[in-house]
Amino acid sequence: MIDEAKAFCDRSSPPPLEELPFLADVLDRLHVDGLVLRTRELLLVLRAARASRLVRSALRHDAQPAPLIFEMAGDLPVFVELEQTFERCLGPDGEVLDTASPELGAIRRELSGLRGAIQNRLTGLMRTNDFQPVVQDQIVTRRGGRYVIPVRSSNRRQVPGLVHDFSASGATAYVEPLEVVEDNSRLNLLRRREKQEIDRILMRLSKMAAAVAEDLAGAEERLAEIDFLFASADLSRRLRARTPDYDDRGGLELREARHPLMMVRLAEAGRTTIPVDLRLSAENRVLVLSGINAGGKTVALKTLGLLVLMARSGLHLPVAEGSRLGFFDRVMAVIGDDQDLESDLSTFSGHVARLSSVLDQAHETALVLLDELGTGTDPAEGAALALAVLDQLKEAGAWVVTATHYHLLKAWAHLTPGSFNAAVRTAPDGRPLFGLEYGAPGLSAGLAMARGLGLDPAVVDRAETYLDEGHKKTLDLMQRLEEERAAWEASRAENEALREELAQALARLRNREKDREAAFVVEIESLKDRVSQALARADMEFKEVGRRLSRQARPRGKPVGEFRKVRERLREAVKFPPRSVGRIKQVRVGDTVLVVSLGREGRIEKAHPVKNLVEVEVGGMKVLTRQDDLAPSRGPVRKAEAHPMVSHSDFSPPPNELNLLGMTVDEALPRIDKSLDQALLGGLKTFNIIHGIGTGRLKQAVRGYLHDDHRVLSFRPGERRLGGEGVTVVEIRD
Repeated sequence: MIDEAKAFCDRSSPPPLEELPFLADVLDRLHVDGLVLRTRELLLVLRAARASRLVRSALRHDAQPAPLIFEMAGDLPVFVELEQTFERCLGPDGEVLDTASPELGAIRRELSGLRGAIQNRLTGLMRTNDFQPVVQDQIVTRRGGRYVIPVRSSNRRQVPGLVHDFSASGATAYVEPLEVVEDNSRLNLLRRREKQEIDRILMRLSKMAAAVAEDLAGAEERLAEIDFLFASADLSRRLRARTPDYDDRGGLELREARHPLMMVRLAEAGRTTIPVDLRLSAENRVLVLSGINAGGKTVALKTLGLLVLMARSGLHLPVAEGSRLGFFDRVMAVIGDDQDLESDLSTFSGHVARLSSVLDQAHETALVLLDELGTGTDPAEGAALALAVLDQLKEAGAWVVTATHYHLLKAWAHLTPGSFNAAVRTAPDGRPLFGLEYGAPGLSAGLAMARGLGLDPAVVDRAETYLDEGHKKTLDLMQRLEEERAAWEASRAENEALREELAQALARLRNREKDREAAFVVEIESLKDRVSQALARADMEFKEVGRRLSRQARPRGKPVGEFRKVRERLREAVKFPPRSVGRIKQVRVGDTVLVVSLGREGRIEKAHPVKNLVEVEVGGMKVLTRQDDLAPSRGPVRKAEAHPMVSHSDFSPPPNELNLLGMTVDEALPRIDKSLDQALLGGLKTFNIIHGIGTGRLKQAVRGYLHDDHRVLSFRPGERRLGGEGVTVVEIRD
């Protein structure tokens, strides 16, 4: 079905699956009788209902590319009444809208009018001669849910009214003049009525959601399945992956296999992953990898294990065409340091414990991956233990890949039927090439690597004297075999390089031919322009001469007629076909074309056939130009005279944000105080403070200030997509 998802995306835009909500907790709460959901939980229900409808609509318009997914989408329910009701009642940030009920709308209109009247009354008072000398600032603010004015503390007794609060410095008193006490009390009564109506609305919405809880759970499950399919399809595209051929005989042959996580990480750094060929067959079920350290043995093991698990999950694999894979019902790996201090296990003890578990579970459809089998103890005993483990796994019929430096294991793989060697590839100078060469063991070359890594040469020389003669002869023999293999590999690489060079030369010749053709077309167009301009000038001169001749006293009919014949013959001689050579005949969105007037290539984004205009993206800009200004992509073209129109858009930040980036704590806190007042006056429920992360000092100061300010009902970090810990979302107290 992943292939169906890819085929669907080839023909249409993918379904809107970017932000599917997680409803498990909400659905659990809906089963509690009489429980009222919070607004953000109700928004999750709305998002789930909307997603079910939109995904169903996107997938059900065409069954041809994805018939199975088409059937899956048919199981998605549509919640028409719930969607309409929730959208009428809830805003995008979870606020309850005025349209939620007629009663709520009426209360809020009355609230708005009363607020305006109180603010106007207080503003007028502050402008009077009695108030101007004692008022600290010409602003109206709120304390304890009541509108007040800031008065110098030393003059507060000169203003008849109630003192509700003082500033942090004590210099300002917040006084409610007697003239607005009654209106403030009425305002608070309206707020209580507003809250009661909101609670009633939320109860109604919660009951509506509870009535379709089972359908919501089914929609969430089906959406998760569809999301997995399209996410898998997207991963398949990113990894350039495919489905291998599945082989009932068992074994595997993964051509040019790549580690998927390394592919993603290296691609982000602009690098590519070196592929490795991996194979096991019914005739050779045990593979022994050997060779230099850091040559890719462990990566090969992990790549194999991960790809087999991906295949079991139904995912595509980053392998080349012709790859095949048998069935493995279990993948077991012993990779890495097995030391466990909490369980009082040494490296070797942990290693043996894991080997024991693997041996107990090994069977004919199990894949076993072993890295550095038998390490952590005496090398001779470790090698003997490794041989015994491989014998046991082979007798159990398991498929085994192990990486080792032990010569005994390499010899065992060479001499034992059903087992074989592979060596990590190296360059002539000893550098790892990260591929595998099958059929021969590899040299560990530990001393040579130590020398190359900068260890004191005297130490390495002394180490070589401690090697016994038999070991030296073995190393010499393997070294000669490796040199012969390297020479053959170098010859093969040279042939490949020559073949590639020949192909590149042929491509350059073809490109030159295209460039010449394009340059010829440009030159012809330029020549036509110049000749046409010259003809126009000559035509003007002919007309002027003709006018002068016609004004002469004697008739000059014959000379004038001959003159006109010459002019017509000149026109015929320089006549060119219409300027349509090379222009595109059909506009298709997504095609790469040449914008002749700009001399640059771009991608067609949109067509306007009625106006004969085409929108093309060129170098990150969107250009609007005529269709006859477009040509097939053929190389560099000289600019002609055309005037494409470039469109752009402006962005303005929303007014409910306070940006403190670059400020000190002392600069930021007064801004917060003023913004809280403005938010209260503007009737904002929430607003965002952008402070960034940095050292954390500004964030800590901002949240400490908000914690102590009674105007603030609550605050929380912003959503990850909107800034996360670098943003604080403030909820204003009513």
